[in-house]
Amino acid sequence: MLRNRSLYLLAIALFGVQPRCSQVAFNQDQASETKQGTPTQEVPFCFATQTVGTCKVFEDSFERDLIVEQEDFRWQKVIVDSGQNVRNIDANILWAEEFGYVPDQERALLFHGREGGSTHEIFLVSKELDIDVQQFDKVEIRLSYLPIKLEQKITLSSGYKVPESVRVDVCHESDLDCGLTGNDSQKTQGIRSRESWDDYWFDLHYGLDNQLGLATAESWIDVKVTIDLDRYRQRGNFVFKITVSMDEGYIGNDHSKPMEDGLAIDHLVVTAIKD
Repeated sequence: MLRNRSLYLLAIALFGVQPRCSQVAFNQDQASETKQGTPTQEVPFCFATQTVGTCKVFEDSFERDLIVEQEDFRWQKVIVDSGQNVRNIDANILWAEEFGYVPDQERALLFHGREGGSTHEIFLVSKELDIDVQQFDKVEIRLSYLPIKLEQKITLSSGYKVPESVRVDVCHESDLDCGLTGNDSQKTQGIRSRESWDDYWFDLHYGLDNQLGLATAESWIDVKVTIDLDRYRQRGNFVFKITVSMDEGYIGNDHSKPMEDGLAIDHLVVTAIKD
């Protein structure tokens, strides 16, 4: 506890401010003692090294049954772009043996569409994260992803042409504009709005030779995006979504058959940075 307090005071001395980044872990020792999905207690606001500060806001390797748990401070919902449940379009947490290999621990999160060219996006939406956007300069989001027989370009129902892949979208307008509040129609319109959310693309890989159940360490791609917080200071907090686009899924929509389009993610880490 004394060491934590010393680091906290060091952060204040170096920054001249108290960057806020609650519910976080700051080093491997503390993180290893933190139950997945629960806030870290009694840790400094920020780990400071000379004039640089870094806060690990959260990490998620999906070691649980439900994607969004009631007490989880990270995620608020997973939703299809239509705003409704669509049969055979889904996101599920699977065990390592169902993939063949996962990069971290024993599970990962799989997204898939449905056979028949029904083009959709699936959103995993964060809660409003308590990152001090006035004092931190950047947010970095890292993850590992497994692409399974994806296409380089599809046309969404909105008319936008996008690759089948995974990206990060960040809300830069109001909660209502981003579909985080409002009635069902407003939420559906806002959550898929290209005007209210900025998109940040990871390096694109399509996994044409990958098969579900036969993944290896080499099948997974480690990627990151770095987001400049200047654009988001007026919001006062930080909300992002992981967006996956695809138009197919299991062949014949039969989970016992091979997959035409699929994408899995694992070991997602969100870090706030003060330059």
